[in-house]
Formats: sequence, structure tokens, C-alpha cells
Amino acid sequence: MGGGMEAHKNKFIEEWGAARENLEYNFRWTRRNLVLAGIFGVAVPILVYRGIVKEFLQFEWRENRVEGKENAEISLRKLSNLNDVVVSDDKAQI
Repeated sequence: MGGGMEAHKNKFIEEWGAARENLEYNFRWTRRNLVLAGIFGVAVPILVYRGIVKEFLQFEWRENRVEGKENAEISLRKLSNLNDVVVSDDKAQI
């Protein structure tokens, strides 16, 4: 009924598609790839995490300050030193 309507394949798009499908087989670690992996795989997530924690601590400090709590500095220390918890006799001491 409607014969002769084949689409003409673009050679460059087909090459790009084939390269994309086989990327895991053709990938090689180069100096540039290592730098990019280090920046976007390690440095950026660490910076984002540190920024979030800093903003959280600032908000927590402001909240405690507005409420007039005297232990605002203590809570800041507790939140920033969560890794410094010492466990002894089944009780956690901060």
C-alpha cells in the first residue's frame, strides 16, 4: 500500500549509537578520565556534603540562639563531633 517509504539512515548517527552501545567494552582509563572521576566522583560529593552539614549546623545554632538556650555551643559540638562517641559500660558518653 505505501511501499518505498524506508528512512535513510544517517551514517554518523549510526556510528555514534554503536559507540554508545559498546562503551563499556571500548573504555580506557586515561589521565583525563581519572581526573574527571576524582573531581565528580569524590571532590564534588564531599563538598556538597560539607556544605549541607555546615548549613544544618548554622541553622541549628540559630534556632538554639533564638530560643535562648544556653547549651547552643554544646549541641553544636555534639553535632559536629558525632564520630567522637565513646562507648563504655553499655552507655554512650559524648
